[in-house]
Amino acid sequence: STTAYAVAFISVIMTTISIILFCVETLEKFSKSHCVADEAPNFLDPFFIIETICTAWFTFEAIVRFISCPNKIMFWFGFQNLIDVTAVVPYYVTLFNVVSTMSCSTAKSSASLAFLRVIRLVRVFKVTKHSTGLQVLILTIKASSEELGLFLVVLLVCMLVYSSAIYYAELGVPKSDFHSIPDAFWWAIITMTTVGYGDTFPVGPFGKVIGATCAISGVLTLAMPVPILTGHFNKFYAHKTGRCKYI
Repeated sequence: STTAYAVAFISVIMTTISIILFCVETLEKFSKSHCVADEAPNFLDPFFIIETICTAWFTFEAIVRFISCPNKIMFWFGFQNLIDVTAVVPYYVTLFNVVSTMSCSTAKSSASLAFLRVIRLVRVFKVTKHSTGLQVLILTIKASSEELGLFLVVLLVCMLVYSSAIYYAELGVPKSDFHSIPDAFWWAIITMTTVGYGDTFPVGPFGKVIGATCAISGVLTLAMPVPILTGHFNKFYAHKTGRCKYI
């Protein structure tokens, strides 16, 4: 219906604005404009007003979904419902803290409140309700969970093997960066994923051979889940777009 499309459009716009605001407010020229430590909060700041409007809309959505849900207990087990609730909780907790103290000091320095601000990013998942592509992606990951679990196990085993190998290969080599096997975990993952930051690297000849082997095996390991993910994605995408009658 027209109303449903209008609500969906507003929800996407509010989510987009909220995510952009979350990123922009961390810029240095904006980070001190709306909530400065040891000063009273500015409730007329544009950032606060926009965030309040977005949160009010998300709260309205959550309340309407709860009221219209026939089973109030099962409401709390729905993924989208949990996203709706989680998207608004950080705002109210932070607002209560700031209003009760009339200061931004705790909101800026508290690790728990900082974590709550990061939780606001779950709002991006609200878009999945209105995006076929994101729904297909989630279904693909769910259908491939067993294969992805196997892939992670293989990746973990390879990480342990190459971390141990590089440690003993570089043992006693001058200026070596590998002082223990746990220190080599980072190098193994970065090498296997072919990222190669270059902050840690083998120096000795045996270490370089192991490093090359690690990189090659990493490419082969990363290629394992690609056909499975592609197959599931094509299947769900065809079903979602109505180009396939049967899955």
